Amino acid sequence: MTIISARHGVMACDSCWNDNDLVVVLATKLEKLPSGAIIGMAGDSDGRELVALCAHVKTEKSLPTVKQLAEIRSDTKSILMFPNGDMWVLATSRKQVEHDDYEVGIWKIAGVPYAAVGSGADIAMGAFFKGATAAEAAQAACKHDINCRLPIHTMTILQKKLSVVKPKRKNSKKHV
Repeated sequence: MTIISARHGVMACDSCWNDNDLVVVLATKLEKLPSGAIIGMAGDSDGRELVALCAHVKTEKSLPTVKQLAEIRSDTKSILMFPNGDMWVLATSRKQVEHDDYEVGIWKIAGVPYAAVGSGADIAMGAFFKGATAAEAAQAACKHDINCRLPIHTMTILQKKLSVVKPKRKNSKKHV
């Protein structure tokens, strides 16, 4: 049970890792990948296979296939955010599924600049609709979903911004 929320190049998560409704540890659920992307994982606590599969993904064309995701035998829903701000939801399942788009899949976030997964996702989406940041949306989930816990952890994607260099204006005043 968790909340992963993302908006405008920032991803946030709660800290609660539990097993059978028992809080096991309080830790971050976000990971910076070697590709420069950020992944936030909700669900099973061992996301090493998914992290390894996504470690060098830099573009839409290099995303894992549904078949590759189906081979990961853990229940997770994750948000993958590229350095350019594009976001994808990835889902894996312990069940033997053959391309069941609900259980296992990958979907691009389109139409809104934010996303949320986990038990607190509905609360976070409502907060986003009212203008919340990723951290504020995660905080709202922690306040209203018993399975989400403070503190909130955040990671920011480093987006390259183009800077325009303006030439210096010459002093046009003439001395008399």
